[in-house]
Amino acid sequence: MRGQVCFELTIRPLFCESSSFVQDGNSTGASMQSTSDESGDEKVYYRDVHFSGFGGEPSELPWGQRYMWNVIRIFQPRDQFLNLALIQSVPQGIDLETVLSALESLLNKHESLRTRYHVDEFGHPKQEVISSGKLSVEIRELATEEGEPSRVAEAVWQEFKYSCYNLTRDFPVKAAVITRGEIPHLLVIGLSHMAADGWGLRRVQDDLADSMGAGERSSDSSAPVWQPRDQFRHEQSPVALRRMSRTLEYFSSQLENFPSTMFWSRREKTERPRYLSGYLDCPALLPAVSGIYKSHNVTPASAILAAFSLAIGHKTCREDCCLFVNYSNRDRRNAESVANYTQSVPVQIDLTESSFWRHMQAVHRAALNSYKFATCSPSERRELIRTISYRRGVRIMDDCLFNALWFASKEDLEEGANHDGQAIDPLAQPSTFTWKEGIERGAAMYIETQPGSLGLIADTKFFQPEEFEETLRLVESLLIKGAKEDFNPTDLLAFHSRKIPGGAWSYVDNSWINLETTRRMIAEVTRLDFIDVAVLPEGDGEDKILVARLREVRTEMNIDEIRLRCLEALPQWRDVMVPHHIELNSIGS
Repeated sequence: MRGQVCFELTIRPLFCESSSFVQDGNSTGASMQSTSDESGDEKVYYRDVHFSGFGGEPSELPWGQRYMWNVIRIFQPRDQFLNLALIQSVPQGIDLETVLSALESLLNKHESLRTRYHVDEFGHPKQEVISSGKLSVEIRELATEEGEPSRVAEAVWQEFKYSCYNLTRDFPVKAAVITRGEIPHLLVIGLSHMAADGWGLRRVQDDLADSMGAGERSSDSSAPVWQPRDQFRHEQSPVALRRMSRTLEYFSSQLENFPSTMFWSRREKTERPRYLSGYLDCPALLPAVSGIYKSHNVTPASAILAAFSLAIGHKTCREDCCLFVNYSNRDRRNAESVANYTQSVPVQIDLTESSFWRHMQAVHRAALNSYKFATCSPSERRELIRTISYRRGVRIMDDCLFNALWFASKEDLEEGANHDGQAIDPLAQPSTFTWKEGIERGAAMYIETQPGSLGLIADTKFFQPEEFEETLRLVESLLIKGAKEDFNPTDLLAFHSRKIPGGAWSYVDNSWINLETTRRMIAEVTRLDFIDVAVLPEGDGEDKILVARLREVRTEMNIDEIRLRCLEALPQWRDVMVPHHIELNSIGS
């Protein structure tokens, strides 16, 4: 996602139609609204959940929400992939009124869940917290002996996750209760990313569990919540402005060495979708990262980031991985807020470490350090990237993103680490790869993680379809092996090099090189187009010479000048590991 792109000042109709929010300053409690559908095995009706709390005049958005507003505006009306949703089990013995009361408490507690957004006459986004109103909750009542609540809940989850929110008029939250007869079984919540981030979704889950009497939280759920308006006021303080200054200094230090993009665009046109989404469901993933956490005190997000950085470097043939990491809101210890107050942060990861365990530790330290610089004014951030790009003569694009949506609690990790050896044996519990609908992300590569799955959303200009599964399985292999023993990542990567499609690989001067990447890289250096790149055997049969054949071109340079330019440029070129001896044979010149 390109967060540096500013939002449009032209006011357009925001998002899709919805009907979940009605402002009402006089009503309280939950009441029956209407019955919309009734059949033999399922009845659908609605209940109104009323709330009351602090309101106020429209105000500015805090930096993190302003950043998310810009992102949503870029992708509207196809912004559904940013939505969040969860399915919450209802404890036994809880009636429907208690579930609705839990929803009321949730709305009272978190202002971002009862906020409307609009653009003022100057093109600035504003937030307006509604002091009193009601949320229309869908009740799906199944016949007592028929129907499966989990199946219905999954369908509602899909609807909430991939539907639009009208943020100018409606609540940024949707809710439905699945009952069997009069007994509630499951609660489904949908949220716009303006209202909550990935970590905030877990907070919503905890709050609902507490209100329904099933929570086990150590923090005081009655403590005041840090609201978006509190965050905005804090960001105007001298302390926050000094912190932003340090953030900009960190950005500058990282972006000085960032490439324009981690991925080279493929020129060929294809009929396949522009974006594809591939997910690898891994039963061994949670035990693997749990074991890593227990043995090395490296969080699941850092461990997965370490493995993915190696996979990215493996594909791009770089000795470093430059990507933007999305961080959740953890500004305050034991923060109770669900809204997003942080942004994506550039992180440069060295890939030359010969020990996977040491590589994980280094990535963990780099991630923790970069997290300190996750709050900044979007306009200042955007201007800094533009300034550095102009001075360096390259357009820096944040087109490689990592988003660790890891919801496993500390207790889950400890339980996962106690599994026996079979739990992290991929042969005992094989993983499965599935395709999902690919939605445009504006990024070359976008990574998502869950406790049981690894997700990769990528632009097919950069990724062949066959590379999705192979990349995810490479990450899985790194994590499972790293949970059992230390190893040199190069050994495992070299093994996978012989299997990765999307360009031939060969072994030259003790290095695996991707010939397609090399071809594009040489073309960039010489400004000439090469028809192919090949490695020829020499002497004892080992691959030694990289040969590039030019297309028929008109150029004032002769072949020796082209060869000299490559030899001068390639040792400093960091997009690919290259041999020292290069021969160029021209065609038609």
